[in-house]
Amino acid sequence: MSLSRHLPKFLIASMILGVTVYFCQAQKMANSITKSGFREILSVDNTPMKRESATLKSYADVIDRIEPAVVKISTSQEVVRQRRSMYTDDPFLRRFFGIMDEPGRIERRKEPLGLGSGVIVTRDGYILTNHHVIQGATEIKVSIPGREEQLDAKVIDSDPDNDVAVIKVKADGLPTATLADSSQVRRGDIVFAVGAPFGYDQSVSMGIVSALGRREVGNNQQANYIQTDAAINPGNSGGPLIDADGRVIGINTAIYSNTGSSAGIGFAIPSNRVVQIASKLVSPKVEGQSGYLGAVPTSLSAEMAQYLKLTQPGGVLVSEVKPKSPAEQAGLQVDDVILELQGRKIQEPSQLNDEVAALPAGREVSLGIWRGGANKVIKVVLGDRTQARQENPAEEPMTSSVGPYGLTLVDLTDEFRAQLGVARGTQGVLVGEVAPGSPAARKGLRPGDLLVRINRYVIRNPQQAEAAFEKAENGLSLLHVYRAGWRDAVQVVLQE
Repeated sequence: MSLSRHLPKFLIASMILGVTVYFCQAQKMANSITKSGFREILSVDNTPMKRESATLKSYADVIDRIEPAVVKISTSQEVVRQRRSMYTDDPFLRRFFGIMDEPGRIERRKEPLGLGSGVIVTRDGYILTNHHVIQGATEIKVSIPGREEQLDAKVIDSDPDNDVAVIKVKADGLPTATLADSSQVRRGDIVFAVGAPFGYDQSVSMGIVSALGRREVGNNQQANYIQTDAAINPGNSGGPLIDADGRVIGINTAIYSNTGSSAGIGFAIPSNRVVQIASKLVSPKVEGQSGYLGAVPTSLSAEMAQYLKLTQPGGVLVSEVKPKSPAEQAGLQVDDVILELQGRKIQEPSQLNDEVAALPAGREVSLGIWRGGANKVIKVVLGDRTQARQENPAEEPMTSSVGPYGLTLVDLTDEFRAQLGVARGTQGVLVGEVAPGSPAARKGLRPGDLLVRINRYVIRNPQQAEAAFEKAENGLSLLHVYRAGWRDAVQVVLQE
């Protein structure tokens, strides 16, 4: 009797103790991020991969280790439109019925932006992905393997220059991926791309590391990309590239393709670079902001070196100095040759970009340069990436009104690629407007459609589209059209 009388009190006390311990652990983890930095809580395995092991017949166990930590990311955007009636739209009817001008009823609705992937790196819900996956989104939903409901995610921060973003869901006890030391990756290593290509989550493709240190992929000249022939398609962006031990060696970010689908040339941002950027995004007070110079370096040819009377090897040529940038304020000029940064010799443009980004904003650095046939040293106080974005506004798309089909076409910019959910490097032109009653309208084409091929010709800009239409036989044109949310391109025949 005595035990049964005290049992409820014992259970209540146990529950209170358990809840207290849980919240203490959660607060301890949050404090650890604040004090020690994001990178300190990541699971990183620096052990070199064993490349001498016997050939496997299956990599299922490897995939099983990473799969629970790979998520599908769905984004949407709130669109505001004015809804008018037939009376408020027609000026004659407004005058006839004595209706004053009115703005119409405001409608708000969500429209899908695109799909991508991500990888969970902390048990309390931090997820690594690409900036272009979440760019422009007003709502982000994350699908975690084994959970039926989607979780809302918030953006911690993102770096558009390096195409890295960190998002977070409210959860605890999540499976996490282990990150490898990407500096140990070698050409020929077996790799797997895991993600949600075309929305098919938990998909895996296999390949090898085709090349290392690839530069200038898309608009990003910062990272030394890992190139792979593992199939990477729209929807894979932000997902992990893993080694044969199941560790993340990179984040898939772009493909080279004429069709928008995998052509066997894909690129991933190395994991070491991702950790460096993500740590600055999550723990800026601990890690500091990445440095920014504001000078555009290019490779120095032998002819240019001879013209500048450069008497020593190495260096990069300054092809542009951004207005109001730290480089301009320090007096750096076009056609200067940057030979050293902080006493370290500079051999190529990407090396300079990498080393500047690795330095904190606000740091004064010395640049050894060649100008006017002599060596000079100038001091530069590095800016931060926020300043870089202000000095590099979004590119303005070119438009072209194309012939008898009633289409106005627009250049496919990186911003439009992000909205469509297609990878950087995807080629094509965007439908900007469709004339009412035109052949294009009758076939159901609409603004936002992506034309990737016309009459067997791969299209990269509106001018090429116009030329392809002019070569149409008997007024017939075959279009390969991709629309956001579709898994495949469809063929549309237009007749003048």
